Amino acid sequence: MKPNLHTQKSANLSRTMEQTPYYIELLKQELRRRKQKNSMYSLRALARFFEIDHGILSLILSGKRTPSKRHATLLTKKLALDVDQAEIFLFSIEEARRQNRLKKINNDFVKGQPFKSNPSKEMTVEEFSEIGEWHYSAILELTRVEDFKSNAQWIALELGLTTSQVTESVRKLLKLGLLTEKNGNWIKSNKIILTGERSKSSAILKQRQKESLAKSMKAIDEIPITLRNHVTMTMAIDPKKIPHAKKMIDEFISSLCVFLSTGKQNKLYELAVSLFPLQVLNTKGGK
Repeated sequence: MKPNLHTQKSANLSRTMEQTPYYIELLKQELRRRKQKNSMYSLRALARFFEIDHGILSLILSGKRTPSKRHATLLTKKLALDVDQAEIFLFSIEEARRQNRLKKINNDFVKGQPFKSNPSKEMTVEEFSEIGEWHYSAILELTRVEDFKSNAQWIALELGLTTSQVTESVRKLLKLGLLTEKNGNWIKSNKIILTGERSKSSAILKQRQKESLAKSMKAIDEIPITLRNHVTMTMAIDPKKIPHAKKMIDEFISSLCVFLSTGKQNKLYELAVSLFPLQVLNTKGGK
């Protein structure tokens, strides 16, 4: 029976999180299989079979180098993988490439503009409750868009708000020091605003998430697919990995923010990532 492709992809994602990528496992498995038949069989001999330089194959097996598209195609052919196996194999390579690209993007950005040293402000849940509604964050971040105008009416038109809403929100943001005014221009004081006690929730934080999800659902109907991305995946998982997964999501969001924030900043976007159980939970938080 052929393995379920969706299940295999999900399993591969699990491996990527904390173990060896699937494509490396498969290559090492092939080397072990050949050694069982011939104890003298070497990595160099396997490299000759794959028609890949011995040094490059060694780096691939150690995880220090991700196969190029040419090497990936060659390896798939030489391993004589069926359609499903080949897709999983290539999927794992692409996932490794994605991870490496994000690391490089983040490292390059840190060298030029230290991400962690950018001005940031950590707020308590109580402080955040004053500006928890979506439009406060939107106004703050909108100030970074290239054609931003420090004009309540212009902001209202851009965000679908009333002028009075914007005027009152700007007044509060200036009072809290999250916005500053310089030569008649409104400027976001802190590149990053964080809420403390991230392991806890509150009514305002729950409301903020609901607002974001509501706007996401609206975007599905109103925004062309070329300007948005909505992806879902259902998977059976090990709940013990949730803390690690949450850390990975935080790192991914930070890297993606760095990537998207470089270059021309001329549109305001919202990113929402959700990971939650589909099974009904009992009072102990599990089933």
